[in-house]
Amino acid sequence: MARRSVLVLGFCVLASAAQGAGDIAVDMAMISNGDLRVFGTLAPPRAARIVLDDKFDTRADQDGRFAFRIPYHPETCVVTLKSDSLSRQAVVGYCARPAAGKQAAAVPSPPIPVMLAANTSKGEVGPRGPQGAAGQQGPEGPQGERGAKGEPGPAGPVGPPGPIGQAGPKGQAGERGPAGPAGPEGKPGAAIALRVQVEDCTAGGRCVATCTTEEFAVNGTCSGGERPAMDESSIYCFAMGATPIAMKARAICARR
Repeated sequence: MARRSVLVLGFCVLASAAQGAGDIAVDMAMISNGDLRVFGTLAPPRAARIVLDDKFDTRADQDGRFAFRIPYHPETCVVTLKSDSLSRQAVVGYCARPAAGKQAAAVPSPPIPVMLAANTSKGEVGPRGPQGAAGQQGPEGPQGERGAKGEPGPAGPVGPPGPIGQAGPKGQAGERGPAGPAGPEGKPGAAIALRVQVEDCTAGGRCVATCTTEEFAVNGTCSGGERPAMDESSIYCFAMGATPIAMKARAICARR
């Protein structure tokens, strides 16, 4: 029975050389509009670094999905993908180069990649259908068990003091406390001898009553209700009106 050649319109994935748990699933590998486009996923899903032909790299997202779109044409139309200990080769579709001296016919890029099996007796595989719409979100799962309490971390550094807050309202006055015990009786003070020095001034608008040099003035008055002025030894009275009148100044003097 003659062996039947099968035309590969899309791409096929070669044998995996993965070492360790997991796999690199290639969903598409083809030349389109002058760029090499490779899309796939990591199993189990995780964020990791993906390297293509030891020349280009990208990162898979949290769901393990990754994509390359680079201006690169592999010489053998086979690319090698690596991630950690995983490795996989993939045949690139629409990768054949035109023969020398002949102009290659333009091959339009298909809107949906087509996968056909190679070297199989089961016949050709039909074209891959378009991706279906996302289903509705499933119900929320039950809450997991609460984990054990972790050890407390080290104390952080002391922060700077905060701003002074506003003063609060004045509180109510407390009850009056009981009277304290009576203090000791004080000694009687020495008697101070006071003397009144009176000066009658008939005119001039100014009258001064002066104590002696052994005395000092402690208070004084002026006739007519004028406010007196005083210093250490005298009481001064001044007429408030424009016409000078008779005044009387009194100084209360105490001995030094």
